[in-house]
Amino acid sequence: MKIRILIIFIQFILSLGGGIAGAFLYLEYFHVESEIAESAVPVSRTSDFTQQTGQAPVKQKRIYDQEEANKKAAVLNKAMAEKDVPALFSLLKDPMISGPAAMTLVMVAPDDVNVIGSLIRIAEDGKEDIRIRIEILNAVSTLEKNDKVAQFLIDSVKSDSPQVRLAAAKSIAYRSPKSSIPHLIRLLDDGDQSVAGEIPGLLSAATGKDLGNDKAKWLEWWEREKNK
Repeated sequence: MKIRILIIFIQFILSLGGGIAGAFLYLEYFHVESEIAESAVPVSRTSDFTQQTGQAPVKQKRIYDQEEANKKAAVLNKAMAEKDVPALFSLLKDPMISGPAAMTLVMVAPDDVNVIGSLIRIAEDGKEDIRIRIEILNAVSTLEKNDKVAQFLIDSVKSDSPQVRLAAAKSIAYRSPKSSIPHLIRLLDDGDQSVAGEIPGLLSAATGKDLGNDKAKWLEWWEREKNK
């Protein structure tokens, strides 16, 4: 259902002349809105919430703004059409548009070592907004034949941030299933359950095997299979 809605949104934006950047931006807003909807207190449970806490549930603030979205999409489309790299880097500072901006930079300058290197440095900065870091990671991971990106993703699997570790794990599993296996196995006993809980599924998808979260079994299997 969500996929169909996303497709409709993209088609709608494109039909209005919003361009690819506009479609990206719509996706960004839809993602944020979905997260807000999922985190809100269900209406059927508001009375229980009040009884347990003595407070009425706080109403979620709606952050979607059509006019603001249109303005951001217009700025992004202009920067994309003009291949304005400085403007696109400036747009990275806005977490609500960092994803489309990062992806546009990768599309505009996929072979520019300075652009890609700068993106990686921002993503590696532990002081940077975690949302921006992950958006950049996801964008550069589409550069499948870039060795610097490949190393960056492997290094990111060891990040201090569980969100970054998980995003990197998913990216390397998609980019290169076999070479990702030893890195994924190491994450089976990750200290953060939000990471460790995802790894068996990624390993299963990469290998066609289902060994659950038993690290010893995975290591034994990999020792037999890695040179085949």
